[in-house]
Amino acid sequence: MTQKNDGKRGMPEAIEDAFLGGSDEQAREEELIDGIESGASSDAEAMVVSLKTSTHGGDDCVEVYAHGEAYPEDGVEKTQQTVLLARVTERALTMFPLVSASYRPEFLTPKYDELTTITILADEDEPWWLPETIQDFDGMLESLPTGFGRHAKYGLGFKWEYRLVPHAILEMHGITELVIEPGNGATAELPKFRLGIGRFSAIKRSIDSITTRSRARSLRDRQVLAFNELLHVADPAQFERRFAKVKPGEIYELVKLGGRAQNRSAADRHAAATVIRDDAAKIAAEQPSQLIELKSVIEQVTLKELIAKIEDMLSKNLPEPRWQAFFKANPFVLGLNRPGFRGGRLV
Repeated sequence: MTQKNDGKRGMPEAIEDAFLGGSDEQAREEELIDGIESGASSDAEAMVVSLKTSTHGGDDCVEVYAHGEAYPEDGVEKTQQTVLLARVTERALTMFPLVSASYRPEFLTPKYDELTTITILADEDEPWWLPETIQDFDGMLESLPTGFGRHAKYGLGFKWEYRLVPHAILEMHGITELVIEPGNGATAELPKFRLGIGRFSAIKRSIDSITTRSRARSLRDRQVLAFNELLHVADPAQFERRFAKVKPGEIYELVKLGGRAQNRSAADRHAAATVIRDDAAKIAAEQPSQLIELKSVIEQVTLKELIAKIEDMLSKNLPEPRWQAFFKANPFVLGLNRPGFRGGRLV
């Protein structure tokens, strides 16, 4: 069945008749309902979908539609709706990801807000084939890179753990379509964002790696918690408190991910100072220049604070005992009459 479609997301006339009771002819009803797959009643995340042949931009295509009772954009009562979910031509597989759970108020609305369209371009020597049934369409989804949904009834788009990809793209205003293409690029050509399949695969692998590390760390932390709250509490003499181990390179990764601008707590700074103090000998042996640089930074910071303290004390005309207490607590101040420090100021 081939029916010309104007390409707009909406309800084609034939399907509208079938789902809104526009035709009583048995033969026409069977023709329209053919290809509809309904999610099992026990699967609250699935929706009813159908497939039909059509044309778009002069090319033969297959379109997949989602059906159900949903709130219209400007209405307060649910109405029966049919919404375009996907279109397949030889050149591109275009998805319009939708919220598939009928119990959600957002049912049949775009899954990624303003990013309404995901287009996966075909390789030049390997065009997309046009599926004939929903099962064929789902089978075609199996050929997509790992990370995409595999069943039309769940609304298409990315698997849950990779939703961070569209969410990140949405931070750039004006993007409404994500184009997945060969290569390793990442460029914005409003309203499109072009992402190379190689880069997407690398992002997916990195997300998977972070997730695996996080789960492993979470398991270790929970094991330590259970041990401490049970055996250590019951018999602390026999079962000493355990502490989570930090893997080599873990602190480096945290600092690298955090960048330079951080809102660290006093406990964070104390912990960093403790690590440096405990490993000072190793740092001196392996990276002496780093330790010398750190020493210089500490001296400069300390000196600036002491200068501010001295200037504050001088302005108050304090008695001699207060000065004696200050010099006793900071004896090295008496030796600061040297190049680089004159008259209580850094030069």
